Amino acid sequence: MDDPRIRPRLPRPSYEMMRRGQISRMPRGTAPHPAVEITHASVLRAGRLLFGADWDPDSASGPPRTRPAPEIVADAGGVAELAQTVYRLTVADWRIAVAAPQAVTAIEHRLLTDAPEHHPVGHPYRFYQLHDHQLDRLRAPFQQVCAAQQAAAQSLLSTAPAIGMDTSRAVLDAAAHRHITARAWAPVPAAAPTARGVIERGPAMPAPATLGRGARL
Repeated sequence: MDDPRIRPRLPRPSYEMMRRGQISRMPRGTAPHPAVEITHASVLRAGRLLFGADWDPDSASGPPRTRPAPEIVADAGGVAELAQTVYRLTVADWRIAVAAPQAVTAIEHRLLTDAPEHHPVGHPYRFYQLHDHQLDRLRAPFQQVCAAQQAAAQSLLSTAPAIGMDTSRAVLDAAAHRHITARAWAPVPAAAPTARGVIERGPAMPAPATLGRGARL
């Protein structure tokens, strides 16, 4: 339940331990969790926007080449499209950060640990249920992410009218977040009213003076 550098990875169990049934392997899922897929896609999208289309987070090569800002803006399609891309990334991160503590709460009665420094006195087994402070340490980082992404989204939306960013997605996000999580999302600035006129409604077509051949009344 802590930094893995404090307790490094243990060596693989011996054949004798496996034969005597002293250890069992944890089952592995056949496919990654959707949250893992969303996180990987978000990292890949942000990384390739910043470092180029050939950037790979799993590559063992050296540090990526930093692209100049004009190149990033041009690749995104303009300032408004870049802001909208960054906004979508903040929304995805915020949703995961909101759902993660709820997932921890839902399964907290099944989470076990063998940290020796918190082992209950007189407990006969190696593994024991997590204490409240250990659960809080699992939830706290996600709660900090929620606040950071909320502030980032609010900053982007406040500049939307000036840069021409489309906020229709943000309006739907605000309604969805209130309905699903009962939390308020970043306020969406009101769009500037458009005067209804000839440009919006189109030119008026005059009525024909005479009925053409084949016209039906």
